[in-house]
Amino acid sequence: MEEEKWERFFEAIHPGNCIILHLHYLHATAWAAKNYDWGLKSHLAICDFYFLLSCKFGKTNTMGTVQFDEKKMAFIVRSVLIFYGDAASQEVATRVAADVSNYWNEPRAIIGVGKHKLLVQFHIEGYHIPELRPEDIMYNTDPANNYFRVEEQTNMDVSFVDGIGSNTGYFKLANLLQTGTTAAHEYGHTIGLDHPENMDIRGLGIPGIMYPRGTITDAEYLYNPLAIAGDNTNGGTMNPIHRHVTVKDITALKLHRLQFDKSGTAILGAFTSIWHNKHEAGGWWV
Repeated sequence: MEEEKWERFFEAIHPGNCIILHLHYLHATAWAAKNYDWGLKSHLAICDFYFLLSCKFGKTNTMGTVQFDEKKMAFIVRSVLIFYGDAASQEVATRVAADVSNYWNEPRAIIGVGKHKLLVQFHIEGYHIPELRPEDIMYNTDPANNYFRVEEQTNMDVSFVDGIGSNTGYFKLANLLQTGTTAAHEYGHTIGLDHPENMDIRGLGIPGIMYPRGTITDAEYLYNPLAIAGDNTNGGTMNPIHRHVTVKDITALKLHRLQFDKSGTAILGAFTSIWHNKHEAGGWWV
C-alpha cells in the first residue's frame, strides 16, 4: 500500500490536534501524521523528503514557530518580537507587533498542499524587556523569539536585521513610526525573504512588502508623483507606506516543505543571537 511504503521513511505521530514546528537550523526527519487525511500526509511527506535531500543539511531560512491546525486547515506562524534599547517601550512593542500582524495577515493567503487548501495566519506578540542582557539573547533556545534594539539613530540611518532568516536586528525609531511597513518588511527578512532582484516595477501596480527604499514604481506610489521616476533627489522613488504583503510573498516561504522530527519539531532557521550595542550598525537594510 502507498501508506505502508511511505511509513518506511516517515514516523507517524499525532501530538494532540496539531503539529508544532519549531524553526532553527535544518536538523530534522520528515513526518506524517497517522490520523490525518492520507492524501495531505503523503504530499507533505514527499515534499519534505525531497527537500531534505536537496538541502543536504544546509541552513534554510525561517525564524519562528509554525502550527499546522487540522481543524482550521491552516498553517499558523507565531513569532515573539522582543525590544530593548533607549527608544524601546511597551507601546512601541505593541504597535510593531500589530503592524507586522496586520500586514502579513492582510492577504489571507491560501496555499495548496496536494488537493488541500490551507490558510496561512500570523500570530505576532511584542514585548519590551528593558532588563534584557546579552546572554539572554546568546543563550536563547526558543526559535519563536526575535530581538531588536530600538534607538533614535543608527550609524547607517536605517533599520536592519542581521541577515536572511535571522532573529536579531536594530531599528531606527523614526522608521517604525513613519510607516508600519518597515517592521513588516524587516520581519519578512527574518522569516527568509530577500529583496526582489528587479527594482523597477513600473506597470506592475502596488509594490510588495519586500521591495526596498529606492525602488522605482508607478507615479502614484512615489514620494513625489510628479517627479521623474528614479530621481531620488526629488522623490522619484517608492514611498514605503505603499508596500503591502502579497500572496506571492507568503507562497515564497514554502511552508509546505517544513521538516519535522519525532516530537513534531522542525529546526529550520538561524539563531543569529546578536546583542547590539547602541549605534552599532550592519546587516540588511530596510
